[in-house]
Amino acid sequence: MWSGVQTKLAESACTPERPKARFWLTLVMLKVCVILPFGTKQKVKSMRNKQTIAICFVIAIICSMAASAEAVEASNDNLQASVESDTLNEHFEKISVDKSDRLNLRSFDSIKKYDFITVDPIAFQKDANSGEITIEIAGKDFKLELEPAIYINEGDTLAIHNETGLYEIEMPEIYTYNGKVVGYPESKTRFTVSDTGLVGRVEIGDIKYIIERAGYIERDGKKTAVNVVYSNVDVSPSGTLPSSDDLVYDSTETSDTFTSGELSTQAIASSMISTQSTKSATTVDLLAIYDGEFRDIFGNYDDCCNEIYDMMETVNEVYSSSDIGVNLDITHVVRDTGLDETNGTALLNEFRDRDDFVKEYYNCDIAFLYTGKEIDDNVIGKAYKYDTTPNKAYALAQMTPGNSTYTADLDDRSMVVAHEIGHVFNAHHEDYNETPIYAKATQWTYLQVWDRYSIMYSQFQGIGYLGGMQFEFSTNTSTGNGDADHDNARSIREVKNIVAAFE
Repeated sequence: MWSGVQTKLAESACTPERPKARFWLTLVMLKVCVILPFGTKQKVKSMRNKQTIAICFVIAIICSMAASAEAVEASNDNLQASVESDTLNEHFEKISVDKSDRLNLRSFDSIKKYDFITVDPIAFQKDANSGEITIEIAGKDFKLELEPAIYINEGDTLAIHNETGLYEIEMPEIYTYNGKVVGYPESKTRFTVSDTGLVGRVEIGDIKYIIERAGYIERDGKKTAVNVVYSNVDVSPSGTLPSSDDLVYDSTETSDTFTSGELSTQAIASSMISTQSTKSATTVDLLAIYDGEFRDIFGNYDDCCNEIYDMMETVNEVYSSSDIGVNLDITHVVRDTGLDETNGTALLNEFRDRDDFVKEYYNCDIAFLYTGKEIDDNVIGKAYKYDTTPNKAYALAQMTPGNSTYTADLDDRSMVVAHEIGHVFNAHHEDYNETPIYAKATQWTYLQVWDRYSIMYSQFQGIGYLGGMQFEFSTNTSTGNGDADHDNARSIREVKNIVAAFE
């Protein structure tokens, strides 16, 4: 009953035409539903009254969020008058596709509303380098303030690992632009750009507008790269939950193995540092490897690198938080053409067997596989269980959707990458019953309605607009979600310097 009432109230309460109307409606709702009942001498005795108050409060919050989003649109409507339309559209151009085109586009069945666009990354960089840029995303215009570009892969190498060996090729230059929407100090934007591609997002509160690679089309003999743009409000995951069986217990040892009772001198020193100064930042070198199926999805070397670096920017936002202090630094990207397995554990073992020498050659701490294969048994990721052993520092994530709540959109992919790397750092699921006992994921309720889950939660719950998986680890801090028994941030923090010595 209450869910139906809530839906109808939310629909009717959030339909005013102007943000100003929504603002006043929010105040009225708060006064009628919250302030007045608690301002009287009568106590709220019935559960129905309490539920009504909670529902009204949630509606008020939703309207406030919606007002923020529409206020951005209204603010930018004023901007539109002073900006020529060709300027707004020179970065992104909406296109239509039909059956006459040869299509190699990803499926977006889980997104209710989206547009296909072409991107001019050169024009974008030219304007972005000025520090201000106006862009059009999903029919909305945004004026952005951007910080100077960061050359995020300077000095990194790109290579191919095939049947004849390992060969380095030219690495594209990739830059990130961070900033905010003008007039909204709590907003944030990020764009990851090369000369041939762009991935980006604009975030205002819980609302996100996302641009990611969709694939390409061939029209009149010409191959054209295509991006997709959408809002997280329109993402609606469906299907069964993916398998939670992603942890591999492996007893294989190699000559460089550290045992729990006999760590190398370097690892012991790192462990002491970890105990003494766990809040200092620790850099962990990451070897990023992708397979042929990943390339089939995302395109040429430049575009594949763009996608990987952007995902890791999102992952690093979580790992670099003050209660963890890890910087995952991609130092080398390799395309491996010889990975064939589709069973999750078999693929992880094959990945390690084939690319162990690459990890050693480049002196990397962790090796991660971004696979375009659809893994068997509804599995979307795999990792070895942490045991202070360098040859267990391997993990993988599926970059394509399956028949589950995993949509493989940009946030989904980044979330699973963060999850599987978490296992490398001894972070675990909510039902973990080994040591450390606090290495558990957590869940909580947002606005008394929506269930939210930390990164290490299993099974993958999908990422909704207001509920679902969240980009945070369980933590026993006042600013996070968790407690003394659910503190994966601590578990990561305590082993990060050991992992950093795996090279």
